[in-house]
Formats: sequence, structure tokens, C-alpha cells
Amino acid sequence: MFTSGRPKAVLHLTDSEHRMLVKLAEDRHAPRNVALRCRIVLTCAQGVTNREVARQIGVNETTVGKWRAQFVQKGIAGLYGPSPPNRGGRPKPELSLSEDERLRLEQIKKLGPPSAALLSEVLLASASGLTNREIARANGLAEHTVGRWRARFLAKRFLCFGLTSPRATHEHDEW
Repeated sequence: MFTSGRPKAVLHLTDSEHRMLVKLAEDRHAPRNVALRCRIVLTCAQGVTNREVARQIGVNETTVGKWRAQFVQKGIAGLYGPSPPNRGGRPKPELSLSEDERLRLEQIKKLGPPSAALLSEVLLASASGLTNREIARANGLAEHTVGRWRARFLAKRFLCFGLTSPRATHEHDEW
């Protein structure tokens, strides 16, 4: 039978790999992303195309190709941790601070009320190149909250970031 497109990575599972993948795919306490990756690999091992695996599982065909190749290269350990390089997603504009903004944020971080200090810490960390996820985990915030604060800062710059707390206003009001 003739197949078109790039050749896919050949995927063969040992009995122990198959058992481990099934266990992880069905484990309610396993991280969801790891369970999904295990289901992708298990379906790929049945010999079907990436397109068919994507259709069956409900993911993008590119995602199937990434995790097939990652498993072939690194085995089950490759299914843990971050996505392989060139992960998609919307690019985030760079957050760069002027020296005045950086000094003002440092001052608010040290002397301002706790909520303004937290906002300052988030913005400084974002300007240092950390991801929204890393900042959120370090500060006990939701990832989307970090992204929202960052976006508002980029949109309005320093005008809205005096000592006013974003938590002090109503959730849907602009601050």
C-alpha cells in the first residue's frame, strides 16, 4: 500500500512498555498531559497513521508526530516534562522595562502594600524572561492571572501601576 507524506518514526513497544503505558493512560492520578501522551503512543503502536491517531484521540496531527518521535527517541521518560522544542501557541510580546520602571517596581515591591508588591514581583519576573507558568507557580497565582497582568501592563504601561492594588477593585473593572 502506498502512503504519502513524510515517513513516520517506527514505533515498537516491549511488553513492559505496553503495560506501563496502559497503566499511565488509565491512572486517574497521573498528570493529564502524560496520560494523553501515553494514549497517543499506544494508538500509534497499533500501526495507524498520525492522521488517524489524531482523529481518534481528538488532537492535532502535529501533536501526534511530536510525541511519537519523542517516545522513539527517549522512551517513556520522554513523555514526562515539557513539550519538545518548537511548541506552538501564540507568541507573547517581550516585556522590557526601562530603568525608571524597573526602579519603581523594585520600590513598590519593597515598600508597597502586599498586593501591589505581588504585582511588581510578577512584572519584574516577567521582564526577566520567566514564563507565565513559572511565575504563577512561584507566587501561588493562576497562570492566566499572570498573563492578564502582563498584558495590561504592556497595554497601559506604568500609568495604571502606582500603589493601587488590582485586587482592591471589582473583578471586572479596569484598574
